[in-house]
Amino acid sequence: MTNIDRRSLLTLAATAALLPLEACGIRFDKGVRMATTNEQASAAYLAAWEKKDLDGIKARLHPEVHFKGPMQELNGRDAVLAAAQRVFPLLLRFEALAQFVAQDRAMFAYDFVCREPIGVCPTAELVRFENGLIRDIALFFDARPFEAFQRAEARRAS
Repeated sequence: MTNIDRRSLLTLAATAALLPLEACGIRFDKGVRMATTNEQASAAYLAAWEKKDLDGIKARLHPEVHFKGPMQELNGRDAVLAAAQRVFPLLLRFEALAQFVAQDRAMFAYDFVCREPIGVCPTAELVRFENGLIRDIALFFDARPFEAFQRAEARRAS
């Protein structure tokens, strides 16, 4: 290890203090600090679901997000947001259970607590990030209660 005298250390510290933040990997977007890690983006995404905050969900999705679930496959942020909006009336509570993040992937476990006859729907979601936004979503849950609900609603409408 190299011996650094006090003058060299002060010069190094002063130089670092004068560097632009972008040179240190800190980015700002129009004066607002963006989430710097996929872990922070994951937490914000789950919090938006918990609050049924469509704008919060939108802020975390890539414009060309690809969604694949047991009942449908969607492409594009608008299609995914429209599907989320259709789910909101069924959703009583969103209970996040776990979040695991590694590199550009995250896995979430949560319960969708829905109105009857659906009830509690244990769910897992695998996402892939691209440039800090969710680019791919794979959703895993038992679709049978939702399919039964859809059939009952169709019978009621006819």
